[in-house]
Amino acid sequence: MQAVKGLWQFWFWTTDTATKELIEDTLLAAMGQPQPAWVESNLEDAVYNLADENIRYFYNNWVALLPSAEDRDRAVQGRLAVESRLATKFAAVLEGAPAPQKKRLLRALTEFPLRRGDIYDPEADITAPAPPVYNRIGNDIEQIVFFGESGARIARALSPLLDEPDAEMRRLAAEAALLVRDVRFGDVNRIAGPLSPEANGLSAKMEGIPEALEALHILKPPPPAAGAATGPAARATRRLDEAFFRGYVEPILTKRGRDGYACVHCHATHTLFNATFSTALNVVDQADPENSLILRKPTSSSETEGVAGSATLAHGGGIRFTKDSPEYATILEWIKGARE
Repeated sequence: MQAVKGLWQFWFWTTDTATKELIEDTLLAAMGQPQPAWVESNLEDAVYNLADENIRYFYNNWVALLPSAEDRDRAVQGRLAVESRLATKFAAVLEGAPAPQKKRLLRALTEFPLRRGDIYDPEADITAPAPPVYNRIGNDIEQIVFFGESGARIARALSPLLDEPDAEMRRLAAEAALLVRDVRFGDVNRIAGPLSPEANGLSAKMEGIPEALEALHILKPPPPAAGAATGPAARATRRLDEAFFRGYVEPILTKRGRDGYACVHCHATHTLFNATFSTALNVVDQADPENSLILRKPTSSSETEGVAGSATLAHGGGIRFTKDSPEYATILEWIKGARE
């Protein structure tokens, strides 16, 4: 168990590609052999750690802080090269290994226990199968994802597994389709290319498979029913001024704070609010403007984040401005109906 931990940790420290490859091959081969439960668990964690990069922070924050376009592209290309190598090796296992090894790899990539949303419930059984979830681990938000040709490689390997007679294999393969979901990072999508036809085909194939319903619901959430929009966001789409937002509110969301980051960097991949006009309407309350999340969150600290049952609102990015600041006053003015 300690050897497995030492290997994946050293994988991050070494700059020698041959050493990295040896570690990758060793861990994947060990997955194909009978192992004690604790060793098997650590092997799955190790493979997850190799494949998982905190891509939201990496692409939106760390890469964004590099001074030149050439450096930023080189950093993105470096990460994509790692993904390409891993995708080739994972696909080889999924296409040619015995079924138990395929399942271990799929579980490693998709069922990392800390991703379970009920992890804060002390009575939760995290060993039981659960729908794929989107949950924070520390400051890591995104689940594993492969872009461009790497995603196509994974999708090609997953597609035949959806036809397997083994229901568990079909379920695991369907959950693994999240590895090739459509994730928008401008520079990454420009360099790696758009979502592949293979990934789109995999999603379409899942529609006829009962075991794929949970994963499909995440990949393709159902649209809201016509006329169902209610609450502050629905009222805001009729009344709040987009020109004022773009001229005065958007610059606040794109301005870097003292930590070097802007709201848009951390929120770029969020669903509820990604710092665009349309999603900003999700976090305003025109009936009680100062109760709007777009004001309450950036004036809150991160101290209680992840604390179950806390009565204090937390903001992962910490305090971005105060209630007596020009930024607060500008956003409040917009929510109250200011127009350009």
